[in-house]
Amino acid sequence: MGPEDVDISWAEKEKCPACFGDTCELLHRGNFATVRPESGRSWRKGIVSTGKIGDVQVIAKTMSKPEAWRRYEKFICRSSPRPKECNPSSFILETMLVTNVALKLPFLRGAFRIAHPDSKPALPVCLSAGFLKEVKKLFVGKESTEMTNGDVIRRAFLSTSLLISEEAVLLRYFTTQLQSPTPWPFPKFYGACGRVIVVEHAGRTLDAFIDFPWKVRADIAVQLLQLVDTLRQTDPDWILFSLDVTFQNFAVDSRGRVRLIDFDDVLVIDRRTVVNHQEQKKVCNEPCYLDFQKKLYYSDQYHCEDILKYTPMMYANSKTSK
Repeated sequence: MGPEDVDISWAEKEKCPACFGDTCELLHRGNFATVRPESGRSWRKGIVSTGKIGDVQVIAKTMSKPEAWRRYEKFICRSSPRPKECNPSSFILETMLVTNVALKLPFLRGAFRIAHPDSKPALPVCLSAGFLKEVKKLFVGKESTEMTNGDVIRRAFLSTSLLISEEAVLLRYFTTQLQSPTPWPFPKFYGACGRVIVVEHAGRTLDAFIDFPWKVRADIAVQLLQLVDTLRQTDPDWILFSLDVTFQNFAVDSRGRVRLIDFDDVLVIDRRTVVNHQEQKKVCNEPCYLDFQKKLYYSDQYHCEDILKYTPMMYANSKTSK
């Protein structure tokens, strides 16, 4: 059986371009095997298959529940000029999701309701025009006066990724930039095929290490604090703020390195849009932080300019994570 004969029906590549991407050759050459349900205890987000790219163990995973995809497809059909005969997989190219409007902040800040009406994702909350421009450049390439069919398809991939799962966007951006000055502690993004993404296997989640020797646990604790340092201080352009520092959101790989593996509650802060931390005079304690979270998720008036005073709470949360 050759690479093209490998069954990758679980990737749903026929759903493209209403999908994350079309680099399906990754799955054909990666010797992927279907994951047994009981074997995925330490992995999250619907791991459907494991494989290898070179010597690197990787996983293919879905990024959202089927209900979110169904809602997304309904939106595509309602937005199409031919709603009664709609095939969302191809009709997405006829909708506003491939226009400039769909890739601007005013639309994206409310568009999460299309697929996730009951939860507010973190990424759009403090999203800046600068970061969105960089992501668009990564997915679509340089702006041109006339879009090719390939340009339109890549816009569909980007809109789908932004509206279905920000993790597909963040991992691609932060782990594939060859000239990035920051070694981000995240599993590497290798590509996307249909409605799965392929990323480096990051190891076991931290709850698997609760009964390990003290020396191992101490090393993990130190790495967690160093990881927070990286998120807050290392990059000249971006600050990443994880609002959910729990055992299940971090993993330890085969080399003993701690990685952040869940990005549902990660804010990307553009340093150019916030008050410099040296200008912050008040220290935020726990009541202050809880009030901040309420403003963040339940108010449309909060715009993140003073967010740097809240990021040190990641240190406290990493010490008490469960």
